[in-house]
Amino acid sequence: MYRQQQAKNVITAMGANAKIRFVTAAVSLAALLSGCTGRGETASDKIGGLLVSPGRYEFYDCTQLASALTGNLVRERQIEELIVKAGPGFGGQITSIAAYRPEQMQVRGHVNEIRKAAIVKNCNVAAAAQKPAAPEKPTVPPSGKPKQ
Repeated sequence: MYRQQQAKNVITAMGANAKIRFVTAAVSLAALLSGCTGRGETASDKIGGLLVSPGRYEFYDCTQLASALTGNLVRERQIEELIVKAGPGFGGQITSIAAYRPEQMQVRGHVNEIRKAAIVKNCNVAAAAQKPAAPEKPTVPPSGKPKQ
């Protein structure tokens, strides 16, 4: 309570020019910090980048990059399905955050690193970049033997 009163006293004691400078500084700081997020990157993309060693895909050729991208996109789709399957309730969200979110961020980091390496090598991995469907599981008929 005492600190709040002190803060009010300081603000009240400021002149009009000082208040304007304070607000201008606060708005400028917010604008500068908003630029730290990068273009189109989310916080999970940045964290995912920290989970992948830089230069991991540096020596991959274009076919290896396309294959790695496809595999990571399939895994990302599987994780998304698991998150949806966990449910929107409190327990499902806790499960998603604890079990699936770290791996999802890591996979996204791999995807971003693969795309960066593809750009550097002028590889066209656009066909693999379209999210592939998750691999289909064999259906089991009532007889108990899986279909081939």
